[in-house]
Amino acid sequence: MRNEDDEIQILGSAETPLKKDSGKNRRVWIAAWTAVFILACVCLFFFLPSQQASVADQQQPETSSLAAQEGLETEQSEPGIHISSDLVNDVPLTIYSLHQLQADLQINLPDTADHSIVLAIPAADVRKDNQEIVGDFVVQGKELSFGKRKAGYCSIIQGKIEIGISTDDQKKEECISQQGSFFRQYSLIFNGNTQKNILKGKSFRRALVVHEGKTCIVISKQRESLYDFTEALADLGFQDALYLVGGNSLGFYRDKTGSLHFIGKTEKENYPNRNYIVFRK
Repeated sequence: MRNEDDEIQILGSAETPLKKDSGKNRRVWIAAWTAVFILACVCLFFFLPSQQASVADQQQPETSSLAAQEGLETEQSEPGIHISSDLVNDVPLTIYSLHQLQADLQINLPDTADHSIVLAIPAADVRKDNQEIVGDFVVQGKELSFGKRKAGYCSIIQGKIEIGISTDDQKKEECISQQGSFFRQYSLIFNGNTQKNILKGKSFRRALVVHEGKTCIVISKQRESLYDFTEALADLGFQDALYLVGGNSLGFYRDKTGSLHFIGKTEKENYPNRNYIVFRK
């Protein structure tokens, strides 16, 4: 019993030092957790804003805005063409901005030796079975084709272009009376609203765009669905766009130095009623 009492006495006498060690440990743990909390707050302050910014960046369309900076907003003192590139939602585009040029329609491939022509590109579709132009078609006041399956149109009066949507004859008759030109195609964008179209599959796409009084031709650099192509035009902020004959159909342009460049196939395709929208100095 004495030995057991001695053991109890020894334990009892060590009780006070143990309490002192426990207090020290508690203060150490409090200091450690305080440091961890402060470090966590610092990390949250500096890390979360950058994370939010990176997520916001990922949600933005992949747009280089060259169309706005170098294309449509570029002013030139002389008539001509300005060429720029843009990438919108993985759709690469070439933009031909046209400055102080007169537009008109023409049957058959324009003369590539005519240096007054800055750009010429196919306009209205031609049927494969009977080689007839699809839809209403007027050249310099003369009506060559009829039809309203496509509601979109382009009218050209005194070299000025207007594109819109209508199945009546008012604008066509105006073009006829003023010796203007007129053709029908699919409307892609009208007054800032994208339009539904029936064309399926992927192809090289082209469009005639009129934006804030300026005209340009936009061509996809790779095969695209018409939906993706139209959405890319809309994301660039274009208000009105009309489809043009796409694929590898032959066209050409002349750069600032006067050098000739072909768009699409370089060989001539001689079939009846092949028609072009032509821009001249």
